[in-house]
Amino acid sequence: MVRPSLQVVGWALVWAGAMACQAGSPTKANPPQIKSVSPDYGICGCLVTLVGEGFAGVTRVLFEGRIASFKVKNDRVIQAMVPSDSEPGSITVISPMGQAEYKNFNVVP
Repeated sequence: MVRPSLQVVGWALVWAGAMACQAGSPTKANPPQIKSVSPDYGICGCLVTLVGEGFAGVTRVLFEGRIASFKVKNDRVIQAMVPSDSEPGSITVISPMGQAEYKNFNVVP
């Protein structure tokens, strides 16, 4: 009788003597990219939707350097609230894989 044993090989688990799973390439996370912002202007406290990709690992959203409250809806959509002390400028999305910037967001008084 063959006694199965468990081994970790790359990204796959292999049961020696029982069955084997072929190890594939691990999925590499992409840096964030902002493709569009809707609306591209707003008053302080309004919600803005960022559409792009690589958002799953986002840890921070900044409006012209000011920290915003946000929710990552999925890898392609973030909803963020314009901070109360915002000024016109850029929106920056930061993740461990990098950062992305959307220029020319207008804050309406």
